[in-house]
Amino acid sequence: MGRAASGNPLAGAIGAASELGADALEGLPKGLQLAGHCQESGLRGSGREALPELPCQFLEEKTFAEPVSDVFWWFLTEIEQSILFSTAQWPVFDLLHRLARRPRLDDDLSLEDEDARQGAESEESTWPAGSVEAGQQRLSPALVLEYYRLFHVVTSLFSLFRLHWWVSHGTLIGALRDGGLSRHADDCEVDLPEKEVEILQSPAMLARLSRNGYELSYDPRGRCFKVWPGGSARADAREAQLVDQSWWLPQQRVGTPSLDIYLVQTPEDGRAERMYISNDVFHCNELSCQQYWNRWELQSFYEVPFGLTVARVPSGAASYLERVYGWDWNITVRPHGWASQHGEGFEAKEVASLHKRAAEPFGPLPHVL
Repeated sequence: MGRAASGNPLAGAIGAASELGADALEGLPKGLQLAGHCQESGLRGSGREALPELPCQFLEEKTFAEPVSDVFWWFLTEIEQSILFSTAQWPVFDLLHRLARRPRLDDDLSLEDEDARQGAESEESTWPAGSVEAGQQRLSPALVLEYYRLFHVVTSLFSLFRLHWWVSHGTLIGALRDGGLSRHADDCEVDLPEKEVEILQSPAMLARLSRNGYELSYDPRGRCFKVWPGGSARADAREAQLVDQSWWLPQQRVGTPSLDIYLVQTPEDGRAERMYISNDVFHCNELSCQQYWNRWELQSFYEVPFGLTVARVPSGAASYLERVYGWDWNITVRPHGWASQHGEGFEAKEVASLHKRAAEPFGPLPHVL
């Protein structure tokens, strides 16, 4: 193994290939097969019939070594990805995530007591059953903080990659009326133009999301995305799309909480309306077709405070919100449509009468890597 000792990665790969033996070499790329046979016949003297000198001589030439080097680094990358995927399944990541989500660290429990507390924390941090009054915070402080952190990291990365994102649905109301997540909110939504989906799924974007502890999932049924913290608990099946989570690819699950990303048509054909591609039947059907964007409503954008971070808002947001939620969207608090249909609604109330408008706490927010 004299070549492997030289510190050359290619030489190390050749030496490792020769140690595998002839049977194992058959499963390797042809470049490494040849390298292994040359190493074996030249350095180990196995007694096999000597290979022609010319192919082994070419192995020393730059024109042949470069392709073999490429194969080696590809092989190393594949192995590294497999290792990282396997380690992501370790329970230690779930423990670290649970510790990070705890609202305070004083009077900590021992690790032996942590599992006993997990069930209570999980129950507290998921969506509570039953209705809440207007102005009452639906989600636990720990889960609210996780939402703000998730929103801050993801939208910061979107801006870094020059994606033309904006907040939508109830999150848009919260940004303009409440200065953050509405106190009765239990989800968070942003929109993206259809043409930017390739950037969203690019290796560079996925790598940055991963560095910050988040994963991206796609549901081909509704053609929508979710971003969620890696290692977090499986999302409750409150939405129809979360009942069978095997559709959410590639993980076949969704964690908690998650940021919804909806795709909107790109205005390249001159049409006045830009319809939702994600969950298109929900947004526009025979009974109701109000949830779309007029082209002029998305001509420009501006930023508004959203907790301790900022939200990107379309210039025509008020027109969209009046069409979808009614003329009094900015002065009246109403429950989410889903909550009302499932017995979790509340009586409408004037915003001016609320003691607080936005869910808390706002931070601290993480540094975006």
